[in-house]
Amino acid sequence: MTGGRAWVVSSAGVDEEGAGQVITSDRSGTAHDAAVRRLVDVVRDHVRLIDTGGPRPPGWRYPSVFHFLLAHGRVFTPAPRPPGLDKMPDGACRVNAAHAARTYGEHDLVYAGGMAAYHRPGVAVHLPHAWCVTRDGTAVDPTWDADGGTIAYFGVPLADRTLWPAYGEGLLEDFMRCAPLLRDGFSEAAYAPRGHGIT
Repeated sequence: MTGGRAWVVSSAGVDEEGAGQVITSDRSGTAHDAAVRRLVDVVRDHVRLIDTGGPRPPGWRYPSVFHFLLAHGRVFTPAPRPPGLDKMPDGACRVNAAHAARTYGEHDLVYAGGMAAYHRPGVAVHLPHAWCVTRDGTAVDPTWDADGGTIAYFGVPLADRTLWPAYGEGLLEDFMRCAPLLRDGFSEAAYAPRGHGIT
């Protein structure tokens, strides 16, 4: 893990009191921690639903993108965009993140894809999303602004630029590109060890 942070998610998914999933960090109690906790819960809920469903592809390493995310996903600390990296168009997060990571090399960015959450009073949205990540695990989002809310990121940072999207859908949304990862597993060379793991 980087930055000395430990994100701990109980293996059973609930704490000893049965009150809910436990995630702790050196910033526990913050709105960001609550958003991360809920985001990981959403991914785990999808895994549980799929695990109780019908047949899975025989011999595949990961039955779904959500299983893949739990195996390789990392948590990232949101931060404002650095000077010179302007907000990019809404609705194009995957292309925006890949373009920013390729173009703004001075910030040492890599592409990351997975799930993100936007929380503010009365609103909680959890969506597939893409963003960039710095070497220290900071999320740099060329598409979303916090606008008074809290954003949480849980995804996979990709070192292999051939896995970054050039057009349209990202790796995790494009079944034809994602199927080999789900079937055969994930090459460590494709992975950028950034962010904070969960256990």
